[in-house]
Amino acid sequence: VCDINPVKIENIKNGTKNKEVAYFDDYIAMLDSGLCDASLVETPHYQHPEIVMECLKRGLHVICDKPAGVYTKQVREMNEVAKQSNAHFAMLFNQRIKARF
Repeated sequence: VCDINPVKIENIKNGTKNKEVAYFDDYIAMLDSGLCDASLVETPHYQHPEIVMECLKRGLHVICDKPAGVYTKQVREMNEVAKQSNAHFAMLFNQRIKARF
């Protein structure tokens, strides 16, 4: 679990019975930890392409919440990285899913 807000991390810790969960305040550290097989990106919209690309560059499967991004250029770059990656990439849209397998 990753969040930059320590209060949110503490709330999540207090709300789970699974004490083996790892917590991070830096998503790069989380991705580099070797603990992730896949990632669900639910961040502010402008961060979606950046985080998705970091996942894909590491060969991590990733699901991204809508929208794909704020700027067309970043979304196109993200899609190109997805084409070159062996990892699965999927976008979540309201009541529909589009995935590349």
